[in-house]
Amino acid sequence: MQSVWMLAAANLRRHKSAGITLGLLTLIAALLLNLGLLNLTNLPRIFDQKRTELHTPDFVATLPDSIGAAKQAELERFISTYKGVTGTSQETALYYRAASFPIGGSAFSTSVAVESSGEAKHLSFVGARAAETNESIYVPYMLSTKGYRLGDTLKLTILGKTYAFRIAGFEEDLLWGNTMTGSMRFFLPDSAYRAFATLPENAPAKSVLFNAYTKTLSDAADLSNAFLLQASSDNQGELPWRLSINNTKLAVSMPVMIGAALEISFAFVVALIVLLVVRFRIVGSIEEDIRNIGALEAVGYTGRQIRAAFLLQFLLTGLAGGIAGIGLSYAVAIPHSQSLAAQTGLNWQQGFDPAVSLLTLAILLSCVALVALVAASRIRKLPVITALRGGITTHSFRKNHLSLETSRGPLSLLLACKSIWADARQNIALGIIFAAVSFAAVFTFLLFYNFGVDNTAVMHLMGGEPDDISVEMKSGADIQTLQQNIRALPHVTQALTYDVPMVETDGQASYGAVTPDFGLLKNNQTYGGAIPSMTTKWPSAACWPGTCIKASGTPCALPQEAGAPTISSPA
Repeated sequence: MQSVWMLAAANLRRHKSAGITLGLLTLIAALLLNLGLLNLTNLPRIFDQKRTELHTPDFVATLPDSIGAAKQAELERFISTYKGVTGTSQETALYYRAASFPIGGSAFSTSVAVESSGEAKHLSFVGARAAETNESIYVPYMLSTKGYRLGDTLKLTILGKTYAFRIAGFEEDLLWGNTMTGSMRFFLPDSAYRAFATLPENAPAKSVLFNAYTKTLSDAADLSNAFLLQASSDNQGELPWRLSINNTKLAVSMPVMIGAALEISFAFVVALIVLLVVRFRIVGSIEEDIRNIGALEAVGYTGRQIRAAFLLQFLLTGLAGGIAGIGLSYAVAIPHSQSLAAQTGLNWQQGFDPAVSLLTLAILLSCVALVALVAASRIRKLPVITALRGGITTHSFRKNHLSLETSRGPLSLLLACKSIWADARQNIALGIIFAAVSFAAVFTFLLFYNFGVDNTAVMHLMGGEPDDISVEMKSGADIQTLQQNIRALPHVTQALTYDVPMVETDGQASYGAVTPDFGLLKNNQTYGGAIPSMTTKWPSAACWPGTCIKASGTPCALPQEAGAPTISSPA
């Protein structure tokens, strides 16, 4: 065994530059692979762990007082007696369908619930808290990742009026603590909340937050769907808003999972380059040092020992690069976790994960070992005499398809073509590498451009209307006058109205969109049939895989209106 170590060490000293290059490539592959696996495996586990620690309900319904006490009681009974529900709780709050506050120099709009900190049963604060005053407010932890600090002023704009609060602490909340679910929750001190709730303009926002705990996540999903059907059955006022742990987990996980998939994909591209370098390095070493290999066999080295030396040489290089890359990935994971906190709202402090690290190292080293063994297997068929003679068996006796005697053209071009033909396998592998790297680079750029610069294509893919401003109107409002006034504003190119009814298909509830003139839509959302031209026809979009709703142009009755009219204004 000592002789194998000595031979491997000699090979490493002779090929230092190649070893350094291979080690750096392995470092990059290990960094990306370990980081991607950490995100892919740890986010679901951390989410479930936080769900238990924070006593997060599996389903929350906001029941506004405007629907009436009888309807509130009916929906509370419906939730409490639904299959799979193991417990319920409720809290009083002020719920606003539209509110805004500054984030990153611009106003961020979302639904907002304001609640008393004294009534909240499970508040989990991150970091220190400031002394509580009547101006204090407790905000989601996510805002600390957006530049807010203790003592900063938060200007909350509700119903056209701006209220200034001073941040006294950051609390962690799975359902209400991120921008992905469309709703956020803030807490005021008990006395400040009572004073705020008594303001006349806040009377319509009084609501009950009704929480439900279920046996399984599938029960929570079923409850969310059934609740929407029940709430819209005979509702004449504002529809209750609901949040489920399923949708929240999907919303916060999706961008993280996409990022993890990209990191793992890039890691495999780099790993492919590493494996090709190992293969060609071993093949090249055999051809260059064939006499030395013969001499080693002549003095007593066996073919197995020589192959083991090649294997050990590249395993040591891969091990060093892999360990360095894994260590660097944990250093990168600290700022990476902070960026993920801005999306998920979770106080995620990534620690050392030995299982993931060992898996990363095992994947890389096993691939390197496999390629090294296959590439070095030709030594087994190399007789000592043949090797000492310079390796006749390594020479190519294939037909010369490009003879210099008979071919015409510049000599440099002919030699280049002969080299390409002679090393066809290597050149094909290099072409695959360039194609993979080019694909990864272009895909990443297009992903950034379509999501961060111009999201028109994404909106068309999702079937949404790419409007710049959306105004939700109450039932009975003068929609036509408002639409005309908006159209008369400068820089407004179009303003259209559409209703948002609740539709049911095979027991699944969703929201639709009904507009009097489909020709005003910038995004043609029909993927089959044609835009309807008659009032008795309407198109329907399949929202669930494998579900056929109705064919385009089929006359049918529209369901009962369950949503407020909306004016969409592309600027």
